[in-house]
Amino acid sequence: MQKNEQPAKSSKEVVISFLESLNNGDLKSARSCVSDDFTFKLPQGSFDSAEAYFKAAEQAQQAHQEPYRFDVKKVFTDGSDVCVFNDVIAGDVTLFACGWYRVEGGKIRSLKLVYDPRPLLQRKQ
Repeated sequence: MQKNEQPAKSSKEVVISFLESLNNGDLKSARSCVSDDFTFKLPQGSFDSAEAYFKAAEQAQQAHQEPYRFDVKKVFTDGSDVCVFNDVIAGDVTLFACGWYRVEGGKIRSLKLVYDPRPLLQRKQ
């Protein structure tokens, strides 16, 4: 390793950087944490690429929708798999969620997020 090179981030560090970037509204930094073929599955749908996910995130940001915040409670790692228990804060609604992140080549390749979406759906009615 040369003097100015940073050591590679662990899978956990990549995921935490991603969540911190989202919490700060820094989509460019968040984008640097995921691979181009990033997939994201959640109870209300899915995204099949980083481009699709970040396009939706940018549209939400431009529409001045309140961004989701992530309050990390616990992180577990198993090689390139990272599991995060966190509260997802969406305005006045807080949901407990579990995210399964798969990190490959220093980037998040996939995320499966599990939570009960009913409080969000009820708020929209």
